[in-house]
Amino acid sequence: MAEIKIEKKKPVWPWILVGLIILGVIFFLVFANEDEDNEYDTDDTELREVNPGDTTGLHSVKEKDTYYI
Repeated sequence: MAEIKIEKKKPVWPWILVGLIILGVIFFLVFANEDEDNEYDTDDTELREVNPGDTTGLHSVKEKDTYYI
């Protein structure tokens, strides 16, 4: 009789691990700069209404004949 060679199945988990690593790298590259894009979306400054005739809080800074604007 002829011999029939039977090969064992190779494990699938290394391919799953490689796929997850590739997905992780893609995710990192796409969303790595997400914080920089949203930096200007969060505004912590205080807004207040200013009347046109109100000059309180406005002053010029003068030190040794140097004006800062």
